[in-house]
Amino acid sequence: RLMTQQKRAGRKLVQLKDGPFTTRIFPMIGVGKRRDPLMRDLRKIRCSSAIGRTSLHIQQFWWNGHRGNYIWDKIRRLAQNGCRVKIIFGAVDSRLLARMKDARRAGLIELWDSRVDTNGDGCVNTRTHMKAVAVRGTYGKNRRYHGVWTGTANWATGSLTRGDENTLNVRSGSLWRRYVAYWNTVRNHSTLDRSYTPGVGCQDD
Repeated sequence: RLMTQQKRAGRKLVQLKDGPFTTRIFPMIGVGKRRDPLMRDLRKIRCSSAIGRTSLHIQQFWWNGHRGNYIWDKIRRLAQNGCRVKIIFGAVDSRLLARMKDARRAGLIELWDSRVDTNGDGCVNTRTHMKAVAVRGTYGKNRRYHGVWTGTANWATGSLTRGDENTLNVRSGSLWRRYVAYWNTVRNHSTLDRSYTPGVGCQDD
């Protein structure tokens, strides 16, 4: 209703909970790392659980900037703490991608590149546009958690503070299995490493 009335958003997070569903509406004004809702979710993860090591299957289109880096810092720490972290990306800024590749070489994460040039013109024309994390393990007090966090938001500063976005967290074992199955499908069409330089006239966005 506030959006249709063209009322400017405030600092308060608009969040609705209904059973296993939590949805959030963005933008949030003046929000940084401490109050970032995704960071609050990630801080609730512990890497040991009643069902083995906690796992994160991440499929994310676009990571960049200050927010993309602090989200990555937290995910890397989870991997260092023993979580199983598997990532497919669609687009990552070059410096952040270099950090991710370093973590893969160190054996901390699995990292897959979904970008494909299907017609050989030197331009990427297929890649994942998904924004989702499938989590299995300890989340908060639940040591048998299965859930999916998805929505419209890229992992970039603008998605948090400027974009009209929404996210949806769902606690569901069946949905977790479906998202992991889809992650595996995209992984099977991705590569471990691709040296890609956009050709003349390409728009790598």
